[in-house]
Amino acid sequence: MATQLDPALCESEAAATLGVAPSTLAHLRMSGKGPPFFRIGRAVRYPQSQLILWRDERVLEARSPEPQTAT
Repeated sequence: MATQLDPALCESEAAATLGVAPSTLAHLRMSGKGPPFFRIGRAVRYPQSQLILWRDERVLEARSPEPQTAT
């Protein structure tokens, strides 16, 4: 039975998926706040499923302002 591998995205593909600049993604990676990644030699790769999961965990719901009561 063949195992399907998770696609590994390069930095520019991962940045495009997240809608950020590659430099932003690099900054997040270096500060330890970015999505999981691995290296193949000097090349940085992001597992696609982990990238999507990391992004989805950071979705915030908009809150409507509390109604103000007249005084």
